[in-house]
Amino acid sequence: MRPILLKMSAFGPYAGEAVISMDELGNNGLFLITGDTGAGKTTIFDAIGFALFGSPSGNNRENFMLRSKYADPNTDTKVELIFTHRGKEYRIVRNPEYMRPSKRGSGETKQAADASIELPDKSVITKPKEVNEKVIEILGVNREQFSQIAMIAQGDFMKLLFAKTDERQKIFRELFKTGYYQKLQFELDNKRKEIKYQVEDGKKSISQFIAGILAEQDEILLPDVNRAKAGELSTENVLGLLKKLLEMDLKQKNQVDNEYASANKELELVNGNIQIAKILSENKLALGKSEENLKLKLPEEQAAKAALELAREALKNKEQLTSQAAVIANEMGKYDLLSQLLSSISNCETAIKNDEAALEGKNKTAADSNTELESLKKEADELKDTGINLERINTDIEKTKNDLEAINMLEED
Repeated sequence: MRPILLKMSAFGPYAGEAVISMDELGNNGLFLITGDTGAGKTTIFDAIGFALFGSPSGNNRENFMLRSKYADPNTDTKVELIFTHRGKEYRIVRNPEYMRPSKRGSGETKQAADASIELPDKSVITKPKEVNEKVIEILGVNREQFSQIAMIAQGDFMKLLFAKTDERQKIFRELFKTGYYQKLQFELDNKRKEIKYQVEDGKKSISQFIAGILAEQDEILLPDVNRAKAGELSTENVLGLLKKLLEMDLKQKNQVDNEYASANKELELVNGNIQIAKILSENKLALGKSEENLKLKLPEEQAAKAALELAREALKNKEQLTSQAAVIANEMGKYDLLSQLLSSISNCETAIKNDEAALEGKNKTAADSNTELESLKKEADELKDTGINLERINTDIEKTKNDLEAINMLEED
């Protein structure tokens, strides 16, 4: 940052407008401001610091103290600073908050703080807060850092020299824009740590694998295996050792496979003999059971033989038995007819009993009818001369005759 022009109006000890053209001092890069005590050196620093950051360079003055007590009431207090940074020109105009005479009536009124910055593209940013943020963005340092590195007042240079290392690094980093390198350094360091952890994990895994290598006590490579487990062999040598061990294990495996195949064949023969022996044993057991069953069946066999002899004797009488069977067969028809006749007789007896009961009832009815007939005859004799009811009596007589005929027929049945 290089100041070009500084204008101060009613600022500090300057009652009017003071203009300092620093462009006339050349391009050597360093300005030395000297003078007697009270000559206004600090005021210049305060004006530049106020124009850039809204606060004076020192910590002993407040913004309301910046207005000159010698200024005319109608003169505005403000600071204008033109500067270049990285080849681009900027213009800042800023005024502090202060009390001024009221333009209407008597008394005083408060003049609000204000600021504006004109950028290289002629655009303008207003309001103190936005201007402060833009200045910090342009210069890359804040007020305190700027006071330590760009505008060092009498005695303030010692503060930079005796500042803590971290603070000086921060100031120089902001000044020379080395933050990108620091970020790259952090990323590289993190990557280094990540790779380091990966390498350590790989070493641990390799150590675990090496610890798992096995070798028989009588193997020729056992000393090399022990050296590998003790960490005396490089990874390349360990790989060569593993290759030799694998070759030896492969030979042993082939030998074991051959022995296993031979043992399997022998086992198949043994299993076949065992199966044959098992069958023979089962047959022997079955033969023993058959002999026992034979012994148990001997009495039954003897009884069967006796029965066979009896059957043979009975067979001799076959013709006689056959003729008897024919006679019985002929007689069976008579038995069937007899059974049918017995059934018919039983049915007839039942019918006769039923007819007898009916006949008994009819006889009773006939007796009653004879009694009634006698009574009617007597009545007819008594009424024959009168002729009354003669026809009815004749009818009754006919009916009674019919009943008698029916009864006679039942008796015949």
